[in-house]
Amino acid sequence: MRAPKNKLVWDVTMSLDGFIADPKGDPGKMFDWYFSGDTLSVYSSKTLPFKLTKDDAKYFDSKTKATGAIIAGRRTYDYAKAWGGSFFIPVPFFVLTHRPPHRVPKGTTKFTFVTDGIESAVAQAKFAAGKKEVNLMGANIAKECIEADLLDEIRVHIAPFLMGDGVRLHDYLGSHWVELKRREVIASSSGITHISFNL
Repeated sequence: MRAPKNKLVWDVTMSLDGFIADPKGDPGKMFDWYFSGDTLSVYSSKTLPFKLTKDDAKYFDSKTKATGAIIAGRRTYDYAKAWGGSFFIPVPFFVLTHRPPHRVPKGTTKFTFVTDGIESAVAQAKFAAGKKEVNLMGANIAKECIEADLLDEIRVHIAPFLMGDGVRLHDYLGSHWVELKRREVIASSSGITHISFNL
């Protein structure tokens, strides 16, 4: 199955000293920028009350609107407890795993469990997304896509603090040289700096 040419994107928040989670894998305050502003996202709900600064809300809503499918690893799926069966945007959701779960929570999200590799997951997600982007969740999945030369864009949201220790972003970026081309830089009033790179 040959995948369409729509974009495959990894979106990740990182501390200034390069960490994406603490030593236990918990992102901690990394995602506070989603909830510390005064502007409701159009994707806000009772369970996820996204409330950002005005410029972050504009950025977040535009990128979320462009998303047509999600790919995550089983570790991310389990850590998030399958989002209670309902991810906050109603798009097809693909989980790469060697062992599909016996039970999936009932909800609005259609989960597809892919057991035959990252190329298959990407192809299925791109077809499901139509002309929209496919977004990756989880550093291990991103690493697999980079090593398979499948990733098109990395969006890094640099949080204005130092973690000191934890899981480093570059621990997941593979071992070979990857040339990046800066695409966009946005300095937000929240202190977050959004930087995107094309691969």
